[in-house]
Amino acid sequence: AARLLRKHKVKFGTYNMFGLPHETLSMAYETIDFNRKLKPDYTINNVFQPYPKTEIAGYAAEHGLLNPNTDYLDTMNEGSILHGEEIDRLVNLCRFAAMGVRYPLLLPLIKVLIRFPPNRLFKMVFDLSSAPAMKSNLNLNWVNLLRWGIKLRKIT
Repeated sequence: AARLLRKHKVKFGTYNMFGLPHETLSMAYETIDFNRKLKPDYTINNVFQPYPKTEIAGYAAEHGLLNPNTDYLDTMNEGSILHGEEIDRLVNLCRFAAMGVRYPLLLPLIKVLIRFPPNRLFKMVFDLSSAPAMKSNLNLNWVNLLRWGIKLRKIT
């Protein structure tokens, strides 16, 4: 399908979710590799956000990955409320995934960087690497996209 879309010059993107229950770094890197092979015009990457009373939230709680008394704050792209050995690395990898898809030579550096605790710099990288997807989806030019982003930052 991706080949046909590119052949007919139809822009497309992929949507990826990182940090699902029992996801490993190896699985997440497979996601990046698959996206790289698809050669999308942009990728949209988010951290898994379980919602209350959903089957997957129940599954995560039953398997000790989520405190059953969790206050389900909206943490998408801010982090993860799941517990797990690799969850912080998966959150960081989500933030660098678009760069890893677009510039695969950066993957060795990304593998080193994700070992650090999640931080504002990584969030900024995520925000900047998400710009092509936002630009394409909202059909904005770069100047208007920047203005829109600044307005959003003032609100949050």
